[in-house]
Amino acid sequence: MKRGNTQNGQSQTMKAQSQMLEYVLLMLLVVGVIMVLMIFLSWWQASQLGVEKAKNQQDRALSLLKNFISSPYMTKENSMMDDGKLTALAMIPGSCQMLEKVYGSGWHAEVWLFDGQPWKSCNTNPSSDYRSCNRWSICPVREGVRGKISRVLPVNIYRRIGFVLPVTDATLPRTYIGLLNVTLYV
Repeated sequence: MKRGNTQNGQSQTMKAQSQMLEYVLLMLLVVGVIMVLMIFLSWWQASQLGVEKAKNQQDRALSLLKNFISSPYMTKENSMMDDGKLTALAMIPGSCQMLEKVYGSGWHAEVWLFDGQPWKSCNTNPSSDYRSCNRWSICPVREGVRGKISRVLPVNIYRRIGFVLPVTDATLPRTYIGLLNVTLYV
């Protein structure tokens, strides 16, 4: 009888050990699945944060563009840029800091006028040939910046320098087509 009991006891011990091994393997599998799920969810959340950041940067660039075409600092009326105001903003030394207080920092804006003349910057002091400038740069361009978002929009530019009437020597203002380029540094 003692012999049968020892064999039966060993067999039950082996069954218990195999059941314990099954539970350990099952727990390892469950822990592995939970870890994989946590890694996947962390990756998904990080990628969603990156998408949200890019969306916010795009929204800020578009908002900056929208504010520039309706800003009283640069326009004669809504959506019509004024060359006199643009020239003043481009030439006054502290204008960039003033505009950064309003619109935030980390941006650059340029307005290009298409009048058939060669490109000439309006950022220098006006000379006797001030009628030939046709490019305004507001806030300096940052060189070596890796990330930037640019948005370009065609605009109307009201220019007081227009046709001179030979009879009265009066100047008729004229509206030109131009481009507003806003660059946001990210």
